[in-house]
Amino acid sequence: MTSDYASMRRTAVQVQAAMIVTCLDLTARTLRLAATEALTLAEVAAQPWRLPAAQRQTAVEDAMRTFYVAHVQFLRGLSGAPALALMIFLNQLDLRRGERPAPGSAAGSTGQPD
Repeated sequence: MTSDYASMRRTAVQVQAAMIVTCLDLTARTLRLAATEALTLAEVAAQPWRLPAAQRQTAVEDAMRTFYVAHVQFLRGLSGAPALALMIFLNQLDLRRGERPAPGSAAGSTGQPD
């Protein structure tokens, strides 16, 4: 395989495009996750105020527990971002490169030894 400037430039453009799409995808996913968590937390924060005063203490404790669980879920979602980013990047790069034969097999070969 010989490398020339055209193929190197094409590969660089493919990698850059895949990186841009990956960043945009991760940003969109993070914003959706944050919006969902914010909505959940807003609903939970308002819940104690809807109840009578006698039940408010228990509702506040339930809200605190829900805040904690939501926070843990949010951190779990963020901790998976590096692996997700790598999968999205590789998928985008494969889409831009197109189909290629598997390593070690020639095009049209059955892969069986003669």
